[in-house]
Amino acid sequence: VIENSTFQDNVHPNNNGGAIRGIGADLTLKGCTFENNTSQFGGAIHMDGGTLNIDDDCVFTKNLATAYNGNTGTAGAIFLTNGVQATIGAAQFTGNGEHYEGIQELHTKKGGAMFIGDSTVNLIGTVFEGNLADNPADAYETSYTDGGAICVAGSGSDLYIYGAKIFENCAHGNQCTVFFGNGIHLKIHLLPVNIYGDGLGVCGPDSC
Repeated sequence: VIENSTFQDNVHPNNNGGAIRGIGADLTLKGCTFENNTSQFGGAIHMDGGTLNIDDDCVFTKNLATAYNGNTGTAGAIFLTNGVQATIGAAQFTGNGEHYEGIQELHTKKGGAMFIGDSTVNLIGTVFEGNLADNPADAYETSYTDGGAICVAGSGSDLYIYGAKIFENCAHGNQCTVFFGNGIHLKIHLLPVNIYGDGLGVCGPDSC
């Protein structure tokens, strides 16, 4: 359990987890702030297996997934893979996926705030505002990006959304706020879920 802590300006270039990397770990966050952290996969947190529980008072802002060698990054704030079981309360994800270093503009390509790969995630009142998935100006590839707020991939992924607020997120090209690949189980409970100002909203490979 990590409580009432701030993780700021941490960099793990061309690697996993700018602030925290967990492998088969059981991680609980309470009252924590993650700001301006950077890595290639999971600007703030990278979880490989295990569990992740984030309470209502956590904030993720201005985190970035990018690589400094012209390649692209995935998951501005949180990258989940290999069977992570995650529950996220009314935490706030704001302004992740974009960062400026002097005159250089850096972007996250997939999942402006979060990437879910072969994992199960419950979002309960979570807020996603102003997150971005786009191609870096110097990227080797300039194909469409996926998930201004969330990108879900892998046939073993399940995403359950309960009363989330998802607005003013952006993905270059396909304009999907929540993007999901083939074989994904997505369930939205309208309690309500508010998605607006986000292009296509929720979409998959056949709808983008």
